[in-house]
Amino acid sequence: MNEPIKKINYTLYILACITICIFLISIFIYDRATDTRQQQSPYAITEWKDCQKTFYMKKTVISGTISVNRSIGNILAFYSVHQNIKVFVTNKLIYEYPVANNNSLSSSPGYCWNFVTLPYNTNSVKIVLTSPYTPYLKRLPTFYIGNNFSLPAYIITSNIVPFLLCIIMLVIGFILVAYHLFVSRNINTSGKLLKLGIFSIFLSIWSINECNITTLLLKNSLVTSYLAFLSLLLLSFPFAMFVQTFYEDNSKIWNWFCKVDLIQIAVCILLQLTGIADLRETLWTTHVMMCVLTAIILIQSHLLISVC
Repeated sequence: MNEPIKKINYTLYILACITICIFLISIFIYDRATDTRQQQSPYAITEWKDCQKTFYMKKTVISGTISVNRSIGNILAFYSVHQNIKVFVTNKLIYEYPVANNNSLSSSPGYCWNFVTLPYNTNSVKIVLTSPYTPYLKRLPTFYIGNNFSLPAYIITSNIVPFLLCIIMLVIGFILVAYHLFVSRNINTSGKLLKLGIFSIFLSIWSINECNITTLLLKNSLVTSYLAFLSLLLLSFPFAMFVQTFYEDNSKIWNWFCKVDLIQIAVCILLQLTGIADLRETLWTTHVMMCVLTAIILIQSHLLISVC
């Protein structure tokens, strides 16, 4: 390739990079809420920050004054995680989530974007948060005020990049599994692609359900939260099998870990189905298994390096 064409290509690459950077900055970094030129825009939003937080043993109360601006909108939006919500305006209940618990296996309401329509004469607002899990009682959401256009647009643009990355990971996982199913007929792959693909699928499902956008797309917010717990519960097993195949390590420690992990998965699911303890309460066992797997990988890696 001659020099003039190389220079043209480099120029195109630089222009493309600059354009992409400007695009990302304009969508994900630029803050419409602080730009006074955008305050009259249908996409304008504002944050409610001047509120008081009071923590009790079994609930958290957030109270304050909101002056509803017609140019911005009268919808209060916030993201709740395993929290029951009640919103009062001048001591009158105007919003409640969930209205009733229809899940006999868990008392958690799951993940949810709450959109509360405030009266235009709103003055005093009180939000009461309760949760079946003590750590979530003090987890305070960020409160946004906007309209039917600005709030979904803000939520989507703020979370679209991690969501797209999770979707790409999910697609790659399915491609690896499909590739293994076709190629393994003629070539011995030892199941590496299959195990890595299954791990990628579980990891992407967990990541997707941890994204705030997912609750806007799926109607059942409780299913969203439990898919995240279940996929996280299943992560260690395929990854351990993949590492064993990748290392071509026949040590019994891998089989031992897989058997223990399967028992842990079965026990957690059984406790969930019987109502003794749900997946959130047994999540610490999954973290323990992940730490054990990390230690095994480090030890086996050191042993393999020492042998070489």
